[in-house]
Amino acid sequence: MSKDVPGFVLIDHPKYLIYSRPTHHMKGRSVKRLKTVSEVIDRLGGNIEVADLTSRSSNAVSNWRGFGKFPANTYFVIRDELRRRDYTAPESLWAMQEPNPDMIKRKRSVA
Repeated sequence: MSKDVPGFVLIDHPKYLIYSRPTHHMKGRSVKRLKTVSEVIDRLGGNIEVADLTSRSSNAVSNWRGFGKFPANTYFVIRDELRRRDYTAPESLWAMQEPNPDMIKRKRSVA
């Protein structure tokens, strides 16, 4: 359950509540949250515009809609464009591998 924390904004994350101080692009402006790959693509202007933004084909963008994930290497370019337009999206929309806490603990105990 999330709660408001004065002076901080809630950042979407699938497992954790992450609070951050607003960055320059957020100050004084309302940031709208998008929840799906399709919402992100639509808000950025559609398949052709996102293809141009990411230097990919519009067919690739169509595939991302179907998979429900963006490739990990598109994270920064899409995130930055969303921020410029006062949108945000959860990191879980990108196919990034998260660290496994169990593996980290095992590696530390071996060392």
